Amino acid sequence: MRILALILAGSPSWVPGLAPLRRTTRAFSYNKQLGVASDILLSVPLRHGHVELPPRTDGFSRVLDLALPEGRCVGIRLPKPNLLSDEALQAVLLAKSGQTGALEGREKLKALLELDLEELNAAMGMSAWERAPFLAGRTALRACLAAHGQESVGPILKNKFGAPSLPFHVSGSISHKTPVALALTAPCCERRGKVFLGVDIEQRTRPGSIDISRRVLTPREREEVSQNLLGERVPPESEVLLRFSLKESLYKAVHPVLQRYISFSECEVQPMADGGTKIKMMLEPGLEQSPAVDGARDVTLRVEAHWCTLGGEDDRPKAPVDSDPSSAQPRFFLTSAAAWLEPNS
Repeated sequence: MRILALILAGSPSWVPGLAPLRRTTRAFSYNKQLGVASDILLSVPLRHGHVELPPRTDGFSRVLDLALPEGRCVGIRLPKPNLLSDEALQAVLLAKSGQTGALEGREKLKALLELDLEELNAAMGMSAWERAPFLAGRTALRACLAAHGQESVGPILKNKFGAPSLPFHVSGSISHKTPVALALTAPCCERRGKVFLGVDIEQRTRPGSIDISRRVLTPREREEVSQNLLGERVPPESEVLLRFSLKESLYKAVHPVLQRYISFSECEVQPMADGGTKIKMMLEPGLEQSPAVDGARDVTLRVEAHWCTLGGEDDRPKAPVDSDPSSAQPRFFLTSAAAWLEPNS
């Protein structure tokens, strides 16, 4: 079996409101005996820039609704853990069963009525700290799916890898970092088939943080970071975390295709100032074993990733409210990725 893999870094043509993809690509071949030889692909200019988070809002309120190159991204405010006691969830379950007065005085929990009963029951078996990201993530994911007309997807639990369990025809990913849970979804595209998505949010590196560069970056990536190509807005110590986040998003997108662990050394990423990403994949053999290939003899694996910054939030650490967004260090990095297989013509 021969599988041709193609690495992309740009905006997909199927996202409304974005310019068609200008492709400058290099393909690399996949062979069961020889593994993968890969090459770099230049990114397409995108103007993501910086996204402000609103002032403090109540738990489960929507704080973001973005059109990213990979799809729609919704952010939901994480509630405080004490809001999600056993008694509170029991009240939500009673309200779901038709007892309209069960949530009297608990208006903040009404957003949970949009969730499936199995999701609420699963949350009952979690600690209060686990419940907040689980429920807020699914609230965000269902808001995204509703925007695409995909409301009837059944319960969204966790699969054996910890990712949200979704029907095969639905693409979605979840990430969270206090104070927000994010979800990314995209509409189905018959021409491209199944598109696998990944989203990640990471807080910028604080002074004195542990250096993880040798664990998550290759020697070439560490050399690029030392050049500080992104300027003072993303200093080297924060760029390490940005590259880590891009790899996390790519992992989430590619993992359903490969169905195996993907190490940090199998992928190199270089974030560009315009929001695009240069990507170099060095995947080990295994694609032909993927259920996603579904018997195809020759297919193309396409991958892309983008990033933007989030900041201006209400508490630590943040960019000053009166600072220039083009120069102030962001509070968060938001990264997104997509992967899909195409038959070779």
